[in-house]
Amino acid sequence: MMIDSSTVVHDVRCRFCLREDHVVTICPYRYYVPKGEKVGPGGKLVCICCQKEGGHPGEEWVGKAVGNYCRICSSTYDHRTEDCPVKKGREIVGGKFQSAMVDS
Repeated sequence: MMIDSSTVVHDVRCRFCLREDHVVTICPYRYYVPKGEKVGPGGKLVCICCQKEGGHPGEEWVGKAVGNYCRICSSTYDHRTEDCPVKKGREIVGGKFQSAMVDS
């Protein structure tokens, strides 16, 4: 029996909760992350009300997962702007990344 590679389902793992039964676009962590749970490498944990990353130490707060997005290379869920591998030699000018001017 021949297997058509276009119909093969590759292992799918949610980048927020790391479960294998759904993808990030339908992950329940997008709306609520239970206390004590970690968010996977595709996102970050933020306060559901103020969007503060990591929430509020010592206070009661409710978290949700927000996807990583890179404004330099437009990568989604892979890494954040500050961690971009192509960031070297670039700076933010007017909200956009541009090549940095180097004085010689």
